[in-house]
Amino acid sequence: MIPDGWVWNQAELELNHVLNEGLVSLVAFDLDGFPRAVGSGFFDSAQIQSAVVCTAAHVLREVERLQQPRRAVHPTTPTEFRTPRQRIELAKEKLRVLCIRSSQVEMAPVSWCILDDPSDLAFLGVEPQGSEDRFKFDRELRFVSRRLSVGDQVAVLGYNAMSTAPASVAKGATKGFQLARELVLRLGSVTALHEDGHILCRDACFETSIPVSSGMSGSPVVLYANDGEPIEVVGVVCSGPEPEDAGTLDRRISGCSIVACLRPEITSMDGKQVSAQFLLKSAELVQRAEDESDDP
Repeated sequence: MIPDGWVWNQAELELNHVLNEGLVSLVAFDLDGFPRAVGSGFFDSAQIQSAVVCTAAHVLREVERLQQPRRAVHPTTPTEFRTPRQRIELAKEKLRVLCIRSSQVEMAPVSWCILDDPSDLAFLGVEPQGSEDRFKFDRELRFVSRRLSVGDQVAVLGYNAMSTAPASVAKGATKGFQLARELVLRLGSVTALHEDGHILCRDACFETSIPVSSGMSGSPVVLYANDGEPIEVVGVVCSGPEPEDAGTLDRRISGCSIVACLRPEITSMDGKQVSAQFLLKSAELVQRAEDESDDP
């Protein structure tokens, strides 16, 4: 609920909350092997031994940036003289997806990804590591194909204040790390609609009164629901134009977040969603190198 006089509200959820099992954190490793929490995502399809994660395309572009050698380029340097951008690498030592189920933690490798920069949407295929006591992917969030209106109540479900720190370093490589994050549910309303894009999102998107932090990029935006009602995803957090500070966290003052629209073609059977198909205008497919071993 949003009290009178407030334009958004927040609930802090326990990390063992059931909603935590439908969300993930993306962890990338830079050129020095340092782990960095680059964004969030959520399961949109779970098949026990594999799953599909939805996130924001710019989260994966940040992973790509971390994998590039640091080269200073003058702004006036012509494009043809610049070093070509290298495609994102999905090697297990480069990118992992952190998932939780009950007390079990999984650092799932990514086998493929699809990025669509105009819509700022991305999808990743993940799988459990190892062969014994394999992690089971059995949680997923439900999509709904709906055109929103200004004033509709929505909520961002994601991780705030994400940070990483290495547990130990040996021979220049990080051996384990610690991830800090806070599971929050922020409730607000739709404040504007942008069918032709806005700021980072160049396709259909909408604005909300909910402030977001950088680690919340890729989080699901859901329709407001009462206890016991199904959670229905309508968008993915794209950006927060204003940096988060004490002022933006005043719940009497409207925040701002840009949300990429999700408008899938949904197929249902016996009232249950069985598939959701997306039309991506400029999709780019990347697959992990086939010669990698299956070792964690």
